[in-house]
Amino acid sequence: MESSKNIIENKTPQVKKNLDAFFWGVTVFVVVLGIVANHYFSDVAVAIRVAAWIVLTCIVIVLISQTTQGRGFLVFAKDARTELYKVVWPNRQETVQMTMVIAGLVVAVSLIIWCVDSVLVAAIGWLNS
Repeated sequence: MESSKNIIENKTPQVKKNLDAFFWGVTVFVVVLGIVANHYFSDVAVAIRVAAWIVLTCIVIVLISQTTQGRGFLVFAKDARTELYKVVWPNRQETVQMTMVIAGLVVAVSLIIWCVDSVLVAAIGWLNS
């Protein structure tokens, strides 16, 4: 028996488009049904409704992953995770040093702007008198 991924990939573009539309429609229907059920069963314990929302979210993720856009997002997420492992994170000493450099630069630029502002205020005061 073929998996649903292989079934979709072996179809023509129009059939893929129709299947994507079907899965998006079912997804919207399931979400709306969940919202209505959450309102209808508002007297049920919150823990049970949260559990139902977790199950509903899993169903929605499975439905979306069957679409072309969903598969593209999954590939993107896997690639992003792979790239995240390639990042070289700074150690504590580097982090503290860079924080001090940035704090020093902020103070220096603030003093420069304050001096320029003071000169401009004095010049405007001199021109008005």
